[in-house]
Amino acid sequence: MTDAGSVSYRRRKSVGVLHLNGIVDIFEAVELHAAARAALEDAQAATVRLDLEKVERMDASAVQILIALGSALAAQGRTLGPTKIAPAPESLLARIGIVL
Repeated sequence: MTDAGSVSYRRRKSVGVLHLNGIVDIFEAVELHAAARAALEDAQAATVRLDLEKVERMDASAVQILIALGSALAAQGRTLGPTKIAPAPESLLARIGIVL
C-alpha cells in the first residue's frame, strides 16, 4: 500500500523549503498549488528548496506546478532548487529534461 501524498511549506531564515511526500499527483494538486503560492508570496525567502526525499512518484500536474513556481520565482530574481531528492522523482524529471 502506498501513502497518499502530502505537501507543506516552511521557511527558515531566508530559505524556504517545499516538502513533498508519498505520491504527489492530481489529487494533491490543490495542496501543492497552495504551498507553491505560499512560497512565491513569501518575500523573505530569497531561495526556495525542494525536499523530494520521500516522494514515491509524481505526475504531470505536480511537475507543471513546480515548473510554474520556478519560472515565477526567477521572474522575481529568486531561485528554486533541490535540497533532497529521491531516485523516482529525479528519474522522472531527468526523463523530461529537468535536471535539479
